[in-house]
Amino acid sequence: MTLTRTQATQIIEREGMKHRAIAQRAGIHRVTLSRWLNGHAELKQENLQAVSSVLARYEIN
Repeated sequence: MTLTRTQATQIIEREGMKHRAIAQRAGIHRVTLSRWLNGHAELKQENLQAVSSVLARYEIN
């Protein structure tokens, strides 16, 4: 399952996660992740899936 920008932001804020750590685990640049989360860019499908995989263990509210 791929996450929406809103879902990813909610998980990151709730869990107190750092963009750098998520991006590193997903194999993308921190700036790329930050721009996507802030609505300034879209992620390639493969990067969106990678970010979703990193955050998959956390419950979506």
